[in-house]
Amino acid sequence: MMTSIQSPFLDKPLSRRAVLQGGLKLATATGLALTFSQSFAAVTEEQGKLIEGIRHFELEAHPALLKVGSSLVQTWSYNGSFPGPILRMTEGERVRIRFSNNLEEVTNLHFHGLHIPPTGTGDDVFREVMPGESVMYDFVLPEKSAGCYWYHPHVHGKVHSQLFKGLAGAIIVEAKEKTLLDEIPEVLWVLKDISSLRNGFIPEATMMDMMMGREGDVISLNGEIGIGVGLEHPQCRLKLLNASNARFYRLHIPNAKLWLLATDGHYLSQAKPVEELLITPGERYELLVELPEAGRYGLEMLPYNRSPEMGMMGMSQMPSMSLSSDQNNMHEQHMQHMQHMQHNMTNPDTPNTSVLGYLELNTHQEGKKLDFEAANTILKDLAPPALKLEDVTTTREFIFSEDMMALQFLINGQSFDHMRIDTQVNLGDVELWRIINTTGMDHSFHLHVYPFQLYRQQDESLNEIIVKDTVNVPAGQSVEVLVAFRDFAGKTLYHCHVVEHEDLGMMGLLEVLG
Repeated sequence: MMTSIQSPFLDKPLSRRAVLQGGLKLATATGLALTFSQSFAAVTEEQGKLIEGIRHFELEAHPALLKVGSSLVQTWSYNGSFPGPILRMTEGERVRIRFSNNLEEVTNLHFHGLHIPPTGTGDDVFREVMPGESVMYDFVLPEKSAGCYWYHPHVHGKVHSQLFKGLAGAIIVEAKEKTLLDEIPEVLWVLKDISSLRNGFIPEATMMDMMMGREGDVISLNGEIGIGVGLEHPQCRLKLLNASNARFYRLHIPNAKLWLLATDGHYLSQAKPVEELLITPGERYELLVELPEAGRYGLEMLPYNRSPEMGMMGMSQMPSMSLSSDQNNMHEQHMQHMQHMQHNMTNPDTPNTSVLGYLELNTHQEGKKLDFEAANTILKDLAPPALKLEDVTTTREFIFSEDMMALQFLINGQSFDHMRIDTQVNLGDVELWRIINTTGMDHSFHLHVYPFQLYRQQDESLNEIIVKDTVNVPAGQSVEVLVAFRDFAGKTLYHCHVVEHEDLGMMGLLEVLG
């Protein structure tokens, strides 16, 4: 049994009738009036309607108001929830999502991590939903796909602004056949940051935000600050989703025992004890958490420098000649950012060392606990089959680079062009992809539709089977992955999931030929 502990972040949500009966009009800088839904709700959960074996959801993107302290801020929302509602479904189901765009600009949906067709009514990120338009997404979830995924917009050039304003939500795919693992209470936390407010509006991204990736100075879990979850059982399955634009979260829970169970919706073959986790944008992790005694256990964010070589790199890319005023401004912004980052790395009072939320064990009841051996027995049946190096047909390299003066982020020396096919593969092939990061900052690499198996990190081969769809490629390092292009032909994308870099060109177009 779990109980939610009241957070000071949000007021009591308005009634459904109040939302439906009208909106709140605010004056914009141009004098026009925009209507916003009167919604102050933190993240909600929706199971949809199961009709004749098909699970139906209604999802609407619209402007909304969020209360932070005593201030109201204009955000964007799915169904009045910040972040968007958790969509809960079951593996093997057919899912229909009627999506309505009530924003003033084009948007769409990307189902991050789901292995569904990249065409038609599936995960077609080239599909555009115009303002005032409603469309249907319709797909079948694969068998053995139980795990944590998420959805967010993916219109090129607009991803960073739409995601930052709040358009993101978790997807939980449940298993058909329940195990002892499903008897352990589930806690899902969506990590999302936003910026300080300016006259009730989230400020637009600055040039430095675009260069470095935008981080907000307000960090929420499920749309709340300092959220607490009360537990009656000493164990829980903690699912973590990083839905932030660019912030890397290095997390741990002091005095708790942690075992890693799954990465990006794919279970390991055995539980892995961990002290801490680094969760980069787009990643999801599932942990088995055991609390040794009654009390409060904080989820702490530790310092992490995701641009360790940016000082030297940034200076090396500045021309030796005299700078223009724009170049001087960029240089000054860069130096200020580096000083701020160095301060965060050394000052224990910065948000980098804050407690984001907590688990509270009210009473220590022995009850039914999942031991290490039992967990491993379950995981062996849930883990995906391993890919083998001898099955590889092609090896490819993807070199991440950047041109700061042109404000471009590149893959293999090219900025994204939706008219150009960058990589062409054959359906059914297994390939080895080597992602090489030549820049001075970390980049989070994401491949749509087709999960990959980690093969080598930091020049070391992995002995364990870890399947993901998003992986960090540290500054100056490389990662090698094995990818099986199964089930679906069509066009899709791979890119850096620091979404500012994605929008500035660090993305490629993949075509799978069937």
